[in-house]
Amino acid sequence: MKLVRFILSFFLLSFLFFAFTTEAVFFFVGYIIKDNPTGGSCSQIGLWDSNTKTCTLSGDVSASIIIDSDGLTLDGAGHMIDLDGSPFVTGIDTESHVSITVKNIIVRKANNTGIVVSSSASTTLDRVGVSDSGIGVNVDNSPNTTI
Repeated sequence: MKLVRFILSFFLLSFLFFAFTTEAVFFFVGYIIKDNPTGGSCSQIGLWDSNTKTCTLSGDVSASIIIDSDGLTLDGAGHMIDLDGSPFVTGIDTESHVSITVKNIIVRKANNTGIVVSSSASTTLDRVGVSDSGIGVNVDNSPNTTI
């Protein structure tokens, strides 16, 4: 009987620990493009041009990309963001930024949304494609967005 109580207590405590820690400890697996000397994570997936604030992919990518500064360009150079369809995964995300350009890229198998543009004015999506994803492109509260 003590063993049963111990096992049940262990599982209950493990469940409670997991439930609270996953909410508190969120981590992002992917790349963040920023306007800094290295372009944030751009150097890991492509070439950063600080004069034009452009990250040009040098190959296919298998993780999400967040665009996290104003005036940036993500040039996929014909490459693909190929995700595995994991829950809540978005291919490209920009939120609360101005003058963002995403071009020459395909997003594939984004379980959630291929491309999200949220509260970002004057965004341009040029020659982009989304396939095998929950939602293709989601534009929300983003005036002057061009697709």
